Amino acid sequence: MVMADDAFTFLFSWEFMSLSSWALSWRTTACARMSPPATSIWSLASFGTLALLLCVGLLSGPDGLYTFAQIPRRASDGGAGGAPR
Repeated sequence: MVMADDAFTFLFSWEFMSLSSWALSWRTTACARMSPPATSIWSLASFGTLALLLCVGLLSGPDGLYTFAQIPRRASDGGAGGAPR
């Protein structure tokens, strides 16, 4: 996640991190059904992913600027989508 240059790579790495932590917590339980820690991790990871998708979508806007070098330029425009000042 640290080396991600765009939002797609960041979100893919985020989801891989979330699913691997869920798999580790699920595997360490003795039973095969969803344990309370695994359920908690699953719900928090899903909420975090949805929040990140919303933020990336709002920051990229209709222009589709998904690289982290272009997103601050969009945010400094006030979200108008015009040319940078």
